Amino acid sequence: MADTITEAAQSHLIWAGTLNENFISQSKIRAVNGSAPITIDGNLTLNTNSLVEIGIGYGDQNTDNGKFVVTGNLILDGQLDIQEDFSYDPQSGDQSEILSFDSRSGDFINVIGIEIKGSLYGAQSHSTTTSTLRVISP
Repeated sequence: MADTITEAAQSHLIWAGTLNENFISQSKIRAVNGSAPITIDGNLTLNTNSLVEIGIGYGDQNTDNGKFVVTGNLILDGQLDIQEDFSYDPQSGDQSEILSFDSRSGDFINVIGIEIKGSLYGAQSHSTTTSTLRVISP
């Protein structure tokens, strides 16, 4: 059984690679640069005070996005903050997979940054193993 790491309240965690532990977030975690996903080899619990920052539209072709890969159960709560690269020119229908997981329960209480440049918006949706952000027109 994996150990559990609990992030302290009011901390700000940024990392790359794989964490081979269960992780409980009580503050801010971010996956902004889309060059490689952040993997949690275990369960991820996002408490009410957690803030997950995900970047979209990064890289030379503006196709990279931040992503968390959870090999176990993802428990959602807290807030999701969508941060777009300044050079990103979103088009209606663009999609970014931002979370993948073995199983999920709960949902984000609030989504920040859902209004994307111009009159476009981001719509978050879940499947049985992924969470996707899709650019839509109102």
